Amino acid sequence: MGEIKPVNNNGSIQLKFSFGGKRYSFNPVPGGHYDDKRDMATAKAIATQIQNDILARHFDPTLNRYRLEPKAATKAQPKTLLELWDAWVDYLDLPPATQANHYKWVRRMIAKANSGLTDTNWLTHSNISPRTYKERLSLIRACGKWAVGKGWLEVNPYEGLKPKKDNPKEIKPFTQEEIRAILAGFDELAP
Repeated sequence: MGEIKPVNNNGSIQLKFSFGGKRYSFNPVPGGHYDDKRDMATAKAIATQIQNDILARHFDPTLNRYRLEPKAATKAQPKTLLELWDAWVDYLDLPPATQANHYKWVRRMIAKANSGLTDTNWLTHSNISPRTYKERLSLIRACGKWAVGKGWLEVNPYEGLKPKKDNPKEIKPFTQEEIRAILAGFDELAP
């Protein structure tokens, strides 16, 4: 028996192998896609489990032990920006530590604004620093781009937004009196 590997079956994942004179072929991740890294990792893990069960003589010829439940149906099209954001973050499958960082703060801003799918005022009129604005704009742009790809938005309303300009404040470390005193000191010490 050779190594069991997932194969591309018109975009879906198929496991094909022979054991005990019988050929087996099934989709280990119903609704899974060959191009999806997580689906492929799951299929490889199932293939490894089958190989281990064959070696340990615990193979289930009905394949029921190796079948997963079908993927949940794709969520309905989001009606609010918050629903869209949550769908995108779920799609990204981020580690909890990453979600607790910028993603959480953008979500809080969106929830507080209670904005529509294409409304950008909640972000452009927010009272945040230019750097924070730029970081959050890049995340929400990526979310909008993803939504366009899914067909949920016709255009990404955040694509045309410009980052806020940082107006550096002029720093005056010395008062007029201190400047006069420093110049007078130079005149006395090194005329």
